[in-house]
Amino acid sequence: MYDNYIINRCDAMEWLAEHYPTFPDNMPDVPLKADWCSASLFRGWSFVILLDGSLVFADCLSPPIRAEDMAGFKLPQLARFNVRQR
Repeated sequence: MYDNYIINRCDAMEWLAEHYPTFPDNMPDVPLKADWCSASLFRGWSFVILLDGSLVFADCLSPPIRAEDMAGFKLPQLARFNVRQR
């Protein structure tokens, strides 16, 4: 069974895939709360620079999203139906 943390993390991954097709290596040009943390960009999720220098997308509740998590992640394809006009 899925909990809200998993669902929120999946939503954040979809948002990232739409706005950052390639996960950034460095802090992107976004508003910052601190030198190491961006302002909230999506439902409380922010880019954060960890102590080891790596960049993650995190909300402090769910496991952070790393570049490795986004490697190969694709947005779901929506089915397109051919609807005839009446």
